[in-house]
Amino acid sequence: MNFRPDSADNIDMGFYIIVETDSKASQQIQDSILALDPQASLKNFINLEELYAETTKEKITEPIGLLVAEFSTTKTVREWNEEIAKLRKHFAADNPEQNQDIQILMSAFDDGHVSHRALLQLDVNNLIFKPLDPLILKESLNAALNFKKRLSPVEIKSNKSSASIGILKDIEVISVSEMGFTTLSDAQLPVGSVSRYFSPIFAYNKKQSVWAQCIKSAPYPKKENTFVNQFQYFGVETAFLMTVRKYVAAQKIRKVHDYVIELKDAQATLQHRVALLTADTGAAAKLKEDLEHHFAGIGVAIVHFTNVDELKSRTNLQEFDIVLNMSFLLPDQFSKYFRAEALHFWLNVKLEDEELRKELAAFYKDLFYSPLDKSYFYKKLKLHISDLKEKEPSSFLTVSCHEKMKSANLIKISEISEVFVNFNYTRELVPKTHREFIFITEDETNLVELPGFSHFVEPAQGEKGKFLHQFVFFGMTDHYLKQIRLWIMQDYILQNKKES
Repeated sequence: MNFRPDSADNIDMGFYIIVETDSKASQQIQDSILALDPQASLKNFINLEELYAETTKEKITEPIGLLVAEFSTTKTVREWNEEIAKLRKHFAADNPEQNQDIQILMSAFDDGHVSHRALLQLDVNNLIFKPLDPLILKESLNAALNFKKRLSPVEIKSNKSSASIGILKDIEVISVSEMGFTTLSDAQLPVGSVSRYFSPIFAYNKKQSVWAQCIKSAPYPKKENTFVNQFQYFGVETAFLMTVRKYVAAQKIRKVHDYVIELKDAQATLQHRVALLTADTGAAAKLKEDLEHHFAGIGVAIVHFTNVDELKSRTNLQEFDIVLNMSFLLPDQFSKYFRAEALHFWLNVKLEDEELRKELAAFYKDLFYSPLDKSYFYKKLKLHISDLKEKEPSSFLTVSCHEKMKSANLIKISEISEVFVNFNYTRELVPKTHREFIFITEDETNLVELPGFSHFVEPAQGEKGKFLHQFVFFGMTDHYLKQIRLWIMQDYILQNKKES
């Protein structure tokens, strides 16, 4: 005898299985399913033993819309994945076309017995925590029922946004210095790429991150299919440098020499010509004096202007191979007047615009902020121009490091809610691809990493080579939900300020 829904004459209705020991939670799940699908047919079980016993006697031949099962710590995550595979095989045997890949939700208590990172390994659509939040429960059920379809919220309002959030990736760091750090990866990284990196090493004031740029990526001879990558810090302030120097000094016993950033002493073949592009001759005159005192064989000239149009008539700008921009001019306003191969550096006040910083990384070798840390500045010039001759050679210490580090690739979002986030991305992250997200705020001391998975993806309209992604947040606890709600509120206020 086969089990069939009570109202089997209605072929459009869904069939749902609930495995839950908690009667209150079971009733909440039933009510939410019926709110989404009023003609739903439901079958309840106290535990998996009861499910297997009954469905072996009375097989389920109907397509199963969703299975909601209770997670318990009596099994490990690995054992649960084996059980989930067994469940799918059990139902697929009776209806292989429809039940090969049943969408499964799990309910659980956030009791701390299993780490949240371990729960991410569960082969399920999502994990909902008890006591169940009615709105999150309903939205999670709706998302599971519409997996691989573009999701619209049922009751929780979503917000349009143009803010940036970070996609996180764990980084294996092997050494660090006041100039940058070295990592290992399983893929070669594009030289020149810039990302934001988070680590306890970089904790100062209310920050724990730094922008860094890949300056070299090459095969690592000590390990197959591995690359060693060198990163320079990009656009950092003195407070950050003091923090890193303190860390390196404390670890000096772990000094290393292999695969580190070096100041190579190449043979000088010609005198370098340096242009100080500025509207402030006082500050430029002092920098000119300092540069000529520290380096041998360079000629420094002040290129003063009060209006950018004045640069058109200058006849000597093609002579310079190094340009230090001490003004607020953007590259497209002045770069055309200098030779194409000239190396450019930016010296100004701290840059707060993170999007502009990423754009400038494609043009400038580095950004320096006032008050200028001269020791660091000289070393960075030497790093990028190896045949600069220092009258007194610079040096710095590199130490081995195995601290936790994550990179945050900043992406601009288009829509966000407590359940999902939409964004365009250059890579196609297929459904079920997991990523961790971080919402960037001024105070980085309590940043929360939010796990999510690709729910829906399609080619982005109007942006060739990009894909629209919809990621659903995974296993949202009260703590996570509070962070999302706070960030959404702050972003809403900020968006309104921009528009007013």
